[in-house]
Amino acid sequence: SVAFGDRGRLVLWRVSAPQDPNGYSYGDCGKHALGAIGKVLGKRVVYNGGAVGQSATVCIDRNTAVSVWNQYSVNAATLKRIAASAVTVG
Repeated sequence: SVAFGDRGRLVLWRVSAPQDPNGYSYGDCGKHALGAIGKVLGKRVVYNGGAVGQSATVCIDRNTAVSVWNQYSVNAATLKRIAASAVTVG
């Protein structure tokens, strides 16, 4: 994972394998995601809000997912846009 911060706003990026049951994105990339499903920038984004933070996950393909976590210092729409901006390089 990689953490980015700006004046107290922390965003944590995680890249994981959706098929790993211990992975951060496991429940988000299946047919029955546990969070709110929406489309942002043409991508399927799964949003989850919890007691201490929120996450947005984009399933890039069968083997790769990007999850972004934040402690509510940015709003849900911004977090979903950040997640949806992920692209495959290489």
